[in-house]
Amino acid sequence: MPIDPVVALAEELRIAENTLRRACAQRPGEALTGLMARAVSVYKELVETAPTSALGAAKLICLVADGLPNSGDAHASKMHEISERLMSGRRLRGDLIWLRAMAQALERGLFGDLGKCNASILNLAIQGAARPIIVFRSVDLLPEDDRREAGTG
Repeated sequence: MPIDPVVALAEELRIAENTLRRACAQRPGEALTGLMARAVSVYKELVETAPTSALGAAKLICLVADGLPNSGDAHASKMHEISERLMSGRRLRGDLIWLRAMAQALERGLFGDLGKCNASILNLAIQGAARPIIVFRSVDLLPEDDRREAGTG
């Protein structure tokens, strides 16, 4: 199964940001434009990519939570709790309901223009978190006579 594109992009963004921080500390003002452009490019791609798993959704939820202003610390804390549950494989109906309500509040202008920008990212995260999980089960296709010969039946 291919990796969730959001997870890959989030890791790429983390690497780009760390490289940019190190470059700023070592040689301020030199060749930072390229590094900054790369980080911005990866960020733009990340916030336009729909996650294909709960893990990818959790990454986007963290991104939204970290982007809220200080006045939204209570909301950010709740988002981080939900994100941790998603990362551990637990999807709760109440969490999805809360995230949908939060996305609507952000769309209506909670936290101003910043909230409206984060609403679209949160809606992508909700799509990923709400995706059905498909579980494949092994099927024994050997006829009963073959199982006896193999010593399994």
